[in-house]
Amino acid sequence: MIVIVVVGAIVVAAGILLGVRRRAVARPEPEPNFIVLESNSPAISESGSLRESIGIGIHEGGFAKLLERGSEQPAETSFTFSTSEDNQDQITLRFYRGNSPEVANNTFLGEGRITGYPIAPAEEPLVRVFVRAAEGNLSLAALDDLSGKPVQLTKTKDARARTLH
Repeated sequence: MIVIVVVGAIVVAAGILLGVRRRAVARPEPEPNFIVLESNSPAISESGSLRESIGIGIHEGGFAKLLERGSEQPAETSFTFSTSEDNQDQITLRFYRGNSPEVANNTFLGEGRITGYPIAPAEEPLVRVFVRAAEGNLSLAALDDLSGKPVQLTKTKDARARTLH
């Protein structure tokens, strides 16, 4: 298992794509509530394909691609995170769009805070995060991977680094 530290979280991985576990996205019941990360995204071309990859910032300034450039709408993927410390009550992820392997060369989209999962020792909580490109929007949702129940995913900063309420 490969583990990559992401702002107080770890990506639980099967060994490819910088440690991000990709899954065929099975539609959970009920479907999780998606929040819009970027509406009318310039990353989505008029033909519906992604001009830029969508991903997260990882340890040491790297960029882990979650939705690849060239993907056609609707595109969706999921990945699983866990905590990096005992009794951690939130996971923070920073989302970007771009094609560089370094986040510094990509466009910051916003920060997402995940809460509401069971508090436990490090690496025990598993949170499944969904990333979707559809109808011109980039959206996110999150579930407790063990129970299938929704967890709270809040967009805390937008691309201009303002706090959203």
